[in-house]
Amino acid sequence: MEHIKKQIIDGIQKFNKDFNSLSSWEYNAKKYGPPLTAVEEVFGSWNDAISAAGFTPNRPAMLTKEEATNTFLTHLRSHPEIVSRKNYIELSLEPSPSRLTKPFNGSWRNLLLHIGMDVNTKNTKKSAT
Repeated sequence: MEHIKKQIIDGIQKFNKDFNSLSSWEYNAKKYGPPLTAVEEVFGSWNDAISAAGFTPNRPAMLTKEEATNTFLTHLRSHPEIVSRKNYIELSLEPSPSRLTKPFNGSWRNLLLHIGMDVNTKNTKKSAT
């Protein structure tokens, strides 16, 4: 397994040197080094493989529903006014609203529904945190 990991890491480093890119799409399209499916099977994700090769991933990994929910609930305890995407943005909270809602099909409403907020009223309030 260590030999395969080294082969993948060497492949990613050479790919970056040759093409000045860390794009998984480009890596896969150019059929460069071990196949992307093998990279993901060995490292779990393209971003984890990039990290193992000594690079910073292009973007953070997607949050799971549980991570997004826990993060939002933590923010909600400190900032009960963040019932709208606009309020969340105004408070400059992290992660970005797009990253936070991605596990919910990019929908702020779906995130609120998931945590049990009533989204059918204009003045949405969470009854119990």
